[in-house]
Amino acid sequence: MNLKDQLSILIPTCDSYSNCWEGLGLSWDILSGLDLDTFVVSDSRDFDYKGKNFIPLNINKPEYTKYDFSNKIIYALDKIKTKYVLMMCDDMWPERSLKDIMPKFLEFMKKEEADCLRIHEKLHWWEYNFEPTDKSVDGKRVLKMKQDSVWLLTHNAAIWNVDYLKSIQYPNEDPWNNEILGTERAKRKPHKQYHYNMRWYLQNHNFFRGEILPYGQAFIEDLRYKKQFNQEFKINIWKFVK
Repeated sequence: MNLKDQLSILIPTCDSYSNCWEGLGLSWDILSGLDLDTFVVSDSRDFDYKGKNFIPLNINKPEYTKYDFSNKIIYALDKIKTKYVLMMCDDMWPERSLKDIMPKFLEFMKKEEADCLRIHEKLHWWEYNFEPTDKSVDGKRVLKMKQDSVWLLTHNAAIWNVDYLKSIQYPNEDPWNNEILGTERAKRKPHKQYHYNMRWYLQNHNFFRGEILPYGQAFIEDLRYKKQFNQEFKINIWKFVK
């Protein structure tokens, strides 16, 4: 089955963070290597970066409050038809391609009947609780999230079974409580959540509380040039995406 028939991407954002949309669009368009439907869901404005795969959604909520965050997630999940979704935040900008490894992640999800596979670098301030496994992807060990781990619902990059992710969502939660209370909901039933430790996107230093940091601005300027160069010399990056 084609990868695009199995996996979509979901990126929640908000109108007030529209200054990060160019970095988001450029990095996914040029660096991710993924030719997948990419749903970007906002408040009342459509995501306006013009790229090959982006599908802008909004919940038509000009008077948006932070408690509409989970409503955006639920709304977007109802639009997604694939079995799996890669969900992550709007300030997490890819810096390397996932083209070759993504089919291996999906094979793992199917083989293990996994609910979730986190695919990001574990930084010191996230106190995940792991247990070792004998499972691996691409030669690297995969860890299992303990049944009572913190952050079982995370907005860090993770591939989710869509039905499972829907089952631990609840309306009218802000981002913080969505993770905290969603984690408590996930603890109530046995789960198969895993973690694959890798760095493939900017996890900090690019954007902070609505402001693009100097590194993020330099990153955007570099990608603007790459896009212009590709267009000038008719370099089709998607020709090489499987």
